[in-house]
Amino acid sequence: MANFRRFRPDDLNKLSKCNLDPLTETYELGFYLQYHAKWPSLFQVAEDQNGNIIGYSEQTPYAGNRGAASNGITDRLQSWAN
Repeated sequence: MANFRRFRPDDLNKLSKCNLDPLTETYELGFYLQYHAKWPSLFQVAEDQNGNIIGYSEQTPYAGNRGAASNGITDRLQSWAN
């Protein structure tokens, strides 16, 4: 089971599991910190029962724009993203 909570800056290094695959567009670390500074309530992470980040979601406050969501390949195979 996954637990969803707000992103914290100390989560930044834990996102790599979700970003290190060819299907995910990644940004430099400053992008994620800037996003968190602007919209902290719209940036969430999903953790497994061991506290590992298995996914994240970045929503956007603008109508008509989609945010981003990603999860690690092992968690995709376990159907966490369905």
